[in-house]
Amino acid sequence: MVRLGNGKCIIGFDNGYQFGKTARALFGNGIHGLGKVEPSVREHSLKYGRKFYKVGEGRAAITEDKVSDEDARLLTMAAVAKELSMEGLRKAEVVLEVGLSFSDYGREKGRLLEYYSQKPGLRYEYEGTRYDVDICRVFVFPQCYSAVAPRLGNMEGSYLVVDIGSKTTDVV
Repeated sequence: MVRLGNGKCIIGFDNGYQFGKTARALFGNGIHGLGKVEPSVREHSLKYGRKFYKVGEGRAAITEDKVSDEDARLLTMAAVAKELSMEGLRKAEVVLEVGLSFSDYGREKGRLLEYYSQKPGLRYEYEGTRYDVDICRVFVFPQCYSAVAPRLGNMEGSYLVVDIGSKTTDVV
Protein backbone atom coordinates (compact mmCIF):
# COMPACT_ATOMS: atom_id res chain seq x y z
CA MET A 1 0.00 0.00 0.00
CA VAL A 2 1.15 3.49 -0.81
CA ARG A 3 -0.28 6.57 0.89
CA LEU A 4 -0.69 9.52 -1.44
CA GLY A 5 -0.35 13.13 -0.31
CA ASN A 6 -4.04 13.79 -0.92
CA GLY A 7 -5.13 11.26 1.72
CA LYS A 8 -5.83 8.49 -0.78
CA CYS A 9 -4.19 5.08 -0.72
CA ILE A 10 -3.02 2.93 -3.60
CA ILE A 11 -3.64 -0.75 -3.01
CA GLY A 12 -2.61 -3.39 -5.50
CA PHE A 13 -4.47 -6.69 -5.55
CA ASP A 14 -3.75 -9.78 -7.61
CA ASN A 15 -6.84 -11.97 -7.47
CA GLY A 16 -5.23 -15.20 -8.58
CA TYR A 17 -6.91 -18.51 -9.27
CA GLN A 18 -5.42 -19.98 -6.10
CA PHE A 19 -4.25 -17.08 -3.94
CA GLY A 20 -5.11 -13.43 -3.39
CA LYS A 21 -1.97 -11.30 -3.14
CA THR A 22 -1.29 -7.74 -2.01
CA ALA A 23 2.06 -6.11 -1.32
CA ARG A 24 2.07 -7.58 2.21
CA ALA A 25 -0.53 -10.35 2.31
CA LEU A 26 -1.10 -13.73 0.74
CA PHE A 27 -4.31 -15.67 1.31
CA GLY A 28 -6.38 -18.44 -0.24
CA ASN A 29 -9.13 -17.41 -2.65
CA GLY A 30 -11.83 -19.64 -1.17
CA ILE A 31 -15.15 -18.05 -0.23
CA HIS A 32 -17.79 -19.79 1.82
CA GLY A 33 -21.18 -18.13 2.27
CA LEU A 34 -22.60 -18.48 5.77
CA GLY A 35 -25.81 -16.54 5.19
CA LYS A 36 -27.01 -14.78 8.32
CA VAL A 37 -25.10 -17.11 10.62
CA GLU A 38 -22.31 -15.23 12.38
CA PRO A 39 -19.13 -17.32 12.48
CA SER A 40 -17.87 -18.37 15.90
CA VAL A 41 -14.28 -17.51 14.92
CA ARG A 42 -13.56 -14.03 13.51
CA GLU A 43 -10.45 -15.03 11.58
CA HIS A 44 -11.12 -14.72 7.82
CA SER A 45 -14.71 -13.61 8.48
CA LEU A 46 -16.36 -10.90 6.42
CA LYS A 47 -19.78 -9.33 6.89
CA TYR A 48 -21.14 -7.51 3.86
CA GLY A 49 -24.72 -6.39 3.76
CA ARG A 50 -26.52 -8.74 6.06
CA LYS A 51 -24.53 -11.82 5.12
CA PHE A 52 -21.46 -13.45 6.59
CA TYR A 53 -18.66 -15.12 4.65
CA LYS A 54 -15.42 -16.91 5.32
CA VAL A 55 -12.93 -15.37 2.90
CA GLY A 56 -9.40 -16.60 2.35
CA GLU A 57 -9.74 -20.21 3.41
CA GLY A 58 -9.12 -22.90 0.86
CA ARG A 59 -9.32 -22.58 -2.89
CA ALA A 60 -12.22 -21.49 -5.07
CA ALA A 61 -13.30 -23.36 -8.17
CA ILE A 62 -11.80 -22.03 -11.38
CA THR A 63 -14.31 -20.00 -13.38
CA GLU A 64 -14.27 -18.57 -16.90
CA ASP A 65 -14.18 -15.00 -15.62
CA LYS A 66 -13.90 -13.14 -12.34
CA VAL A 67 -16.83 -10.79 -12.74
CA SER A 68 -19.83 -13.10 -13.00
CA ASP A 69 -20.52 -13.07 -9.24
CA GLU A 70 -19.61 -11.19 -6.05
CA ASP A 71 -16.57 -13.34 -5.21
CA ALA A 72 -13.97 -10.96 -6.67
CA ARG A 73 -15.50 -8.07 -4.73
CA LEU A 74 -15.48 -10.08 -1.48
CA LEU A 75 -11.84 -11.07 -2.00
CA THR A 76 -10.97 -7.46 -2.78
CA MET A 77 -12.63 -6.30 0.44
CA ALA A 78 -10.53 -8.78 2.42
CA ALA A 79 -7.36 -7.67 0.59
CA VAL A 80 -8.08 -3.98 1.22
CA ALA A 81 -8.85 -4.65 4.89
CA LYS A 82 -5.58 -6.54 5.31
CA GLU A 83 -3.58 -3.64 3.87
CA LEU A 84 -5.49 -0.93 5.75
CA SER A 85 -5.23 -2.77 9.07
CA MET A 86 -1.43 -2.83 8.79
CA GLU A 87 -1.55 0.98 8.62
CA GLY A 88 -4.11 1.33 11.42
CA LEU A 89 -6.72 2.68 8.99
CA ARG A 90 -10.41 1.82 8.97
CA LYS A 91 -11.65 4.38 6.45
CA ALA A 92 -9.99 5.26 3.15
CA GLU A 93 -10.33 6.44 -0.41
CA VAL A 94 -8.59 3.75 -2.41
CA VAL A 95 -7.01 3.76 -5.83
CA LEU A 96 -7.32 0.07 -6.63
CA GLU A 97 -4.81 -1.55 -8.93
CA VAL A 98 -5.68 -5.05 -10.04
CA GLY A 99 -3.82 -7.52 -12.19
CA LEU A 100 -5.02 -9.75 -14.96
CA SER A 101 -3.03 -12.48 -16.63
CA PHE A 102 -1.67 -11.55 -20.06
CA SER A 103 -3.91 -14.18 -21.64
CA ASP A 104 -7.06 -12.61 -20.10
CA TYR A 105 -6.04 -8.95 -20.24
CA GLY A 106 -7.57 -7.90 -23.56
CA ARG A 107 -10.80 -9.81 -23.01
CA GLU A 108 -11.40 -8.97 -19.34
CA LYS A 109 -9.97 -5.49 -18.69
CA GLY A 110 -13.11 -3.53 -19.63
CA ARG A 111 -15.42 -5.86 -17.73
CA LEU A 112 -13.21 -5.66 -14.64
CA LEU A 113 -13.22 -1.84 -14.72
CA GLU A 114 -17.02 -1.87 -15.04
CA TYR A 115 -17.35 -4.46 -12.26
CA TYR A 116 -15.50 -2.34 -9.69
CA SER A 117 -17.25 0.88 -10.74
CA GLN A 118 -20.69 -0.65 -10.04
CA LYS A 119 -20.19 -0.58 -6.26
CA PRO A 120 -17.38 1.84 -5.40
CA GLY A 121 -18.58 2.44 -1.82
CA LEU A 122 -17.88 -0.60 0.35
CA ARG A 123 -19.09 -0.75 3.94
CA TYR A 124 -18.22 -4.02 5.59
CA GLU A 125 -16.64 -5.77 8.55
CA TYR A 126 -13.57 -7.93 8.26
CA GLU A 127 -12.48 -10.00 11.24
CA GLY A 128 -14.83 -7.97 13.44
CA THR A 129 -13.50 -4.55 12.38
CA ARG A 130 -15.62 -2.08 10.43
CA TYR A 131 -14.21 -0.64 7.16
CA ASP A 132 -15.55 2.24 5.09
CA VAL A 133 -13.83 2.16 1.71
CA ASP A 134 -14.49 4.27 -1.34
CA ILE A 135 -12.83 2.99 -4.49
CA CYS A 136 -12.18 6.27 -6.27
CA ARG A 137 -10.23 4.89 -9.23
CA VAL A 138 -9.38 1.51 -10.71
CA PHE A 139 -6.42 0.55 -12.86
CA VAL A 140 -5.99 -2.84 -14.50
CA PHE A 141 -2.52 -4.09 -15.41
CA PRO A 142 -1.18 -7.26 -16.98
CA GLN A 143 0.29 -9.26 -14.11
CA CYS A 144 3.48 -10.47 -15.67
CA TYR A 145 4.41 -7.05 -17.00
CA SER A 146 3.67 -5.41 -13.66
CA ALA A 147 6.28 -7.60 -11.98
CA VAL A 148 9.12 -6.23 -14.12
CA ALA A 149 7.90 -2.73 -15.05
CA PRO A 150 9.69 -0.94 -12.16
CA ARG A 151 12.96 -2.62 -13.14
CA LEU A 152 12.92 -1.94 -16.89
CA GLY A 153 15.13 1.15 -16.60
CA ASN A 154 17.91 -0.91 -15.00
CA MET A 155 17.70 -3.91 -17.32
CA GLU A 156 20.01 -4.35 -20.27
CA GLY A 157 19.79 -7.01 -22.94
CA SER A 158 16.95 -9.40 -23.65
CA TYR A 159 14.87 -11.12 -21.01
CA LEU A 160 12.23 -13.79 -20.96
CA VAL A 161 9.72 -13.30 -18.15
CA VAL A 162 7.45 -16.22 -17.26
CA ASP A 163 4.48 -15.97 -14.89
CA ILE A 164 3.37 -19.46 -13.88
CA GLY A 165 0.06 -19.44 -12.08
CA SER A 166 -2.32 -22.20 -11.09
CA LYS A 167 -4.45 -21.72 -14.22
CA THR A 168 -2.42 -19.58 -16.60
CA THR A 169 1.17 -19.46 -17.78
CA ASP A 170 2.19 -16.21 -19.43
CA VAL A 171 5.41 -15.49 -21.27
CA VAL A 172 6.54 -11.93 -22.01
